[in-house]
Amino acid sequence: YLFLVGGFAESQILQSHIRNAFTSRLKLIIPQSPNLAILRGAVMYGLDPTVISCRRAKLTYGVGVLNRFIRGKHPLHKLAVKDNIEWCADVFDRFVACDQSIGLYESITRSYTPVNESQSCSIIHIYCSERDDVEYITDSDVHRCGTLYLDLDHIPESNHINPALKAIIKREIQTQMIFGDTEIKVCALDVLTGKNSAKHMARHGIRILSAPVLPSITPSINTLVVNSNEWESKGIYPKKEHSLVKPYQGTGMTIPSWDFFGSTMVTTSFIRITPDQQSRVGGLWNKIPFDFRNWEVQIQFKVSGHGKDLYGDGMAFWYIRDPLRPGNIFGNSDFFVGLGIFLDTYANQNGIHSHGHPYISAMVNNGTNHYDHDRDGTHSELAGCESKFRGIDH
Repeated sequence: YLFLVGGFAESQILQSHIRNAFTSRLKLIIPQSPNLAILRGAVMYGLDPTVISCRRAKLTYGVGVLNRFIRGKHPLHKLAVKDNIEWCADVFDRFVACDQSIGLYESITRSYTPVNESQSCSIIHIYCSERDDVEYITDSDVHRCGTLYLDLDHIPESNHINPALKAIIKREIQTQMIFGDTEIKVCALDVLTGKNSAKHMARHGIRILSAPVLPSITPSINTLVVNSNEWESKGIYPKKEHSLVKPYQGTGMTIPSWDFFGSTMVTTSFIRITPDQQSRVGGLWNKIPFDFRNWEVQIQFKVSGHGKDLYGDGMAFWYIRDPLRPGNIFGNSDFFVGLGIFLDTYANQNGIHSHGHPYISAMVNNGTNHYDHDRDGTHSELAGCESKFRGIDH
């Protein structure tokens, strides 16, 4: 099949020439309004980035590395000797080949070791080519499309010792490319210190992030809240796949990249998690994996009801490892792994608290700690404060 789309596809002259040239081998298909194909695709992608689940790589991408030199395989002019070990220089380590099928947010990770243990910076050059048989970064048609710099902090020699193995651990630099979006994200991580660096590649070049990525997200809100995300702060890079933007409804009763459950009601102008009735539970959960180390969230909400004082049990913001598992901890299950921020509107403890309600607290859990609902989680909180947020726009 041969599909003809775009504004020029409406040209009768072009259609005639293409039919004469190809219809003996291919069936020509021209959809209605071919000039709107790109616009429709852009709108569909803007509403739901997951509508495109797979792409094909336009170029071959990889990095330049040193590999052990193999005589008879590697050319002699690539030979480099360090500490009496023979290495082959300029080897192209391929991450993805041109025309390779790539899933949405698919990632490929490689691990490397610095040439010198004492070096203070790891420099990773990124290369691309229209060929898929690249062997060396010096091959023809191979171009350097960017460089990633990762500062390597000095680590005392004792920190390299694994007490269990009593052996020296080689420093590991993990390099990851994340494909499938409109840009290619490249990250480098010093496993020993947790320090990282990241860049975004667009076509042949790399766009350097001049500041830490601070996506404005609203990953998960459970119970009693009207939610939106109209950003007012400047200098923030909102990630649309993690954000809620009016109008909230997508196709039918769905929200692109989000799941909701229970009593949650979605309209074009607001999202109501629960109605003003007893024993109602609802929630909103982001479905797209989130891999940013630095981020900021802005949430606009209102907790209201006909009662003068009590408005349900509360709500929570979750930033956790596993998808939602419904439970009695503000809509989620106990023994979670990650961060929970709780906006508690009702005192469950049978006795006097050291604080009043409503009360906002935070808890970080590694999956082994219990949130004691009957004590309002005061024994496991990192910190907390009173906040009269009921009936007020936030």
